[in-house]
Amino acid sequence: MCIRDSASFLQEMDWGFESLDYDVVESSLNKVYLHHQTHSGRRNHEMSRWLCMMVIGLLTGLVAAVMGFSVKALFSFRFSLSRHYLHRNLHPDGAGELPPWADMVMAYSVFLVLALAYVLVAVLLVALVEPVSAGSGIPEIKGYLNGCNFQRVLRVKTMVCKVIGVVFAVAGGLVLGKEGPLVHTGASIAANVSHLPQLPRIIGKRWLKRFRSDRHKRDFVSAGAAAGVAAAFGAPMGGVLFALEEASSFWSLSLTWMVFFCAMCSTFMLNLLQSAKNNSMAHIDSPGLITFGTWSSMDNQAYESWELPFFLLMGVVGGLLGGLFNSLNIRLCRWRKRVRREAWKMVLEALLVGMLTATVQFWLPAMYHKCVGQPSDSECSGSSANCLYVRYTCPEKQFNPMATAVFATSEDSIKGLFHNHAHYGTEVMVIFLVVYFCLALVTYGVAVPSGLFVPGILIGCGYGRMIGEAVNTAFGHGTVNPGIYAFIGASSMLGGMSRMTISLTIILVETTNNMLYLLPVMVVLMISKWVGDCFNISLYDLHLQLKGIPFVEAEPERHQEFLAACHVMHSPVLCFKEKETAGNLLRLLRSCQHNGFPVITQHDEYYVGLITRNEIALLLRKIAGLHPGEWKNTPRAAKGLINRSHKITQAHGSGSDNHFTQDYLGLLSNLNGPGAELQSDVDPSHLAGQAGLPADVLKYVHPLDFTTSLSSTVDKLDDLELNSAQEQVEVDLRPFMNPVPLSVQEVCPVTRVFRVFRGLGLRHLVVVDVENHVVGMISRAELSHAQIDKVEKECSKDPTAAVRDRSNSGRGHNADLKEMLMMQDDDE
Repeated sequence: MCIRDSASFLQEMDWGFESLDYDVVESSLNKVYLHHQTHSGRRNHEMSRWLCMMVIGLLTGLVAAVMGFSVKALFSFRFSLSRHYLHRNLHPDGAGELPPWADMVMAYSVFLVLALAYVLVAVLLVALVEPVSAGSGIPEIKGYLNGCNFQRVLRVKTMVCKVIGVVFAVAGGLVLGKEGPLVHTGASIAANVSHLPQLPRIIGKRWLKRFRSDRHKRDFVSAGAAAGVAAAFGAPMGGVLFALEEASSFWSLSLTWMVFFCAMCSTFMLNLLQSAKNNSMAHIDSPGLITFGTWSSMDNQAYESWELPFFLLMGVVGGLLGGLFNSLNIRLCRWRKRVRREAWKMVLEALLVGMLTATVQFWLPAMYHKCVGQPSDSECSGSSANCLYVRYTCPEKQFNPMATAVFATSEDSIKGLFHNHAHYGTEVMVIFLVVYFCLALVTYGVAVPSGLFVPGILIGCGYGRMIGEAVNTAFGHGTVNPGIYAFIGASSMLGGMSRMTISLTIILVETTNNMLYLLPVMVVLMISKWVGDCFNISLYDLHLQLKGIPFVEAEPERHQEFLAACHVMHSPVLCFKEKETAGNLLRLLRSCQHNGFPVITQHDEYYVGLITRNEIALLLRKIAGLHPGEWKNTPRAAKGLINRSHKITQAHGSGSDNHFTQDYLGLLSNLNGPGAELQSDVDPSHLAGQAGLPADVLKYVHPLDFTTSLSSTVDKLDDLELNSAQEQVEVDLRPFMNPVPLSVQEVCPVTRVFRVFRGLGLRHLVVVDVENHVVGMISRAELSHAQIDKVEKECSKDPTAAVRDRSNSGRGHNADLKEMLMMQDDDE
């Protein structure tokens, strides 16, 4: 047999994730609720979605603006104080106070101490407060939007640590950017705005929970990710395409408009606040956190046809360096995962990397000391803030090429490499490329919030500017702009690392306002992606695998046509009858870790529906009728249910839990099975009756009671106790289950299973035989490429396993499993 052993598989996998359920709820109770809604109610529901999108965009822009202002303030303090000591000996009134070497040591001490202090704040937030806030967060958000729940990734605490941590990490001079973490920040804002933690309980309005489902949160998180990119680069279209191409696994036309609206609001808010900060609110001209500047008409923007081969060459170089960077970085991060487990090791590593970075940035210009005259058209007169040339220890009107490249903020370094007309020199660019490649390699993966865009741009600018200056000297005779080559090089390096094409093209074009180079950027990104794909996958996907997130790819592999559902399914499966006693439900739920359960008929055991663990848990808690004061260690999302149960108890008779239980039991006993048809033109008061439900069903149990928590946690029912009378309550699951779940036959090809599961965002897919009996279950664990490859190897050793042995009945396994679980419960 080629059916895998589920127990051994769970032992091999580092399984710390739960899947999300993006399927539409089709229960009879939910149908009653939907038909009970008025036209104004449905309109308000749609308007609420747009309102949430607007709030998400505005808040993301606000947070991005605060991040930008904070980074600039911390950077300005650190660099101005350090440069004060560097330049003090150069002024006549300051000469003689200290020898030049003493001023250099003092400047370095200030530069290093402030860098270490900033980095220490960032790493302590990760190591001691919230470890999930490390990194860019894009792999986690990508996995979440694929249907894999990553605990704590969307909490407010994680977002606060991410925002503060990235501000201090960037200000500490580490070779990273704040653009990636903004994607995670926008997603966290989106999840919390749509979920409204604690607000429905405080206000007492149940309708505030209307978006508390995995399906709704998925759409809002997609919008938040797009808003983060839009705020980072001032590129709303790029943000939408980033969410579509890189982040989201599920998309629709209606979602496109909402995500675009959210990204637009984010860009507008950031633009408005930055313009107000610059005392020019009437002139809104500050679109994003990072701006690469614009090329003027005097910068020789137009490119010649003979330059295209050099652009193609940079695409190849970007693919090669991107593949090399991804390979080395993931090896280093795997080593970190094995070795760096304690908090003090995380702190020590971050401080060592911060010390190395600050030392290189400060002393590299001193080791390569060269003073060059500033171009006459530079904006460095007086104390202009727009000067992109760094003096270091050079006299006025001169600059140090190495200091201009490394002894500056990342944004100023990029602007200088794009727009400075002075010649850096091949030697400077080679050193810059090697140094920043190594620094970015060791920095991405340190226990601080970090982004990937800025390091990729800096590395690409290094070889791009070097090639541009060489081409200008050899062929251009002064007519070639090396800054354009730096821009093309940055594009190729980003493409080689991230493997993004469409979204990255639009982001770069929107950021530079340079439509003239749209075609070269598109070609370079495609070539860098093709070359990089020859060696490995994108860095985001590599880190997604490193974290053990079971990601379901968009398309199945070709060799999977020869496998059937019976080869990969989980078997045996624990099933519930249409009517089960509360005691039996509680014992079975406690004895297993599964979250989806097929519902079968009482006698023939035909498959008729699917119900989740949390839905059964809510029904059991309703039956138990616990007092709120008895609730100690349960999820916050369920406390409101207990409060409502207690109120109903009081309404039916002097606080008697038994009285409430009998009323609720009477409600359940009146729930008829499927078969009644709903009509949209009937009186809403009769809808419940036509669906087989009591007319006042929504007063007792409401579809919004089945909403998920912010982290979509699973109720394990560890604290729930039922008395003997409550254990005998017969619960009819039919009104609460999904009566029309998707299923596949056991001979269905895995490729079709894959497309159904991935395309509809399922959490559970039941496998049935020709008689509609449950024989197995498929989840994302069974559809991972690693697991399918393993099954294929096992099946290749047994050619007769292509057809499943039907004598091995799933129903028999289910009965044995039930007996085994009950025996375990009795032994305990």
